[in-house]
Amino acid sequence: MAYTCKLYPNASLFLNDVKDEFDDPVQGNTDNCCLIASLSAVDWTMGRNKIKIMVVRGSYQVYLNSKYLSVSGTLCLDDDYKFKYAHSRILSEIWPGLYEKAVALHIHNSTADCDFSNVSWDGNPDRYLVALTGCTLRKKTSNLPAEVSSRCLSGKVKYPMVIWNENHCYTVLGQRADGTFLLRDPSGKNPGLDGAIISGYCSFNNHFTWDCSSDYQLGSYGSYSRNLGDGLFAVSGDVLKKFTNLSYVGKV
Repeated sequence: MAYTCKLYPNASLFLNDVKDEFDDPVQGNTDNCCLIASLSAVDWTMGRNKIKIMVVRGSYQVYLNSKYLSVSGTLCLDDDYKFKYAHSRILSEIWPGLYEKAVALHIHNSTADCDFSNVSWDGNPDRYLVALTGCTLRKKTSNLPAEVSSRCLSGKVKYPMVIWNENHCYTVLGQRADGTFLLRDPSGKNPGLDGAIISGYCSFNNHFTWDCSSDYQLGSYGSYSRNLGDGLFAVSGDVLKKFTNLSYVGKV
């Protein structure tokens, strides 16, 4: 399959319902699940007020490390305009690819315009969470179910949060009334994880946005409900305990 750097025809930055934007970033053909999980976590808790992109004279200004950084709009596409790297579920919505590109260029010092095959992506989400938010990193390695529960408001996590081990990273969404924990696989597909629950609902009475620096609620989108599946899943506390690390940015 041949890929070249080119513009996606009639591309837009955001097309989805603002409530569902967190579920747009999908990992492409590279080992950067920790970046995609972090991008999803920031959008889930902080919304578009942190996922900032401006169009400037045919290029884009992506908000990263507390400043706007310039990237071109070319992405790695094949002849049928299928993406090699990060993309959105709505293919013409290109914000995930632009963020991946900004991180590759400005954090990993890639010299390529859109081919990231030589980028050594971080095997944990720590640097990405800080760069995307500007907030203080917190890391936990024990009592992970209790750590997640204590940082939920009405079942939803307040802070951008990623749970991970040496194999994979997942976005943490919150905790259901039955005690199970809601996660998202950055692949956008049902995870190959023992104990994953992929039937039922992902429901929140208050789909709020939260400032991880001032520890203050910014606003609310109202209620939110989705079927599990396609990357959204639940696990018991016993399954959550099998992970080795929990990283988030916010208050202790």
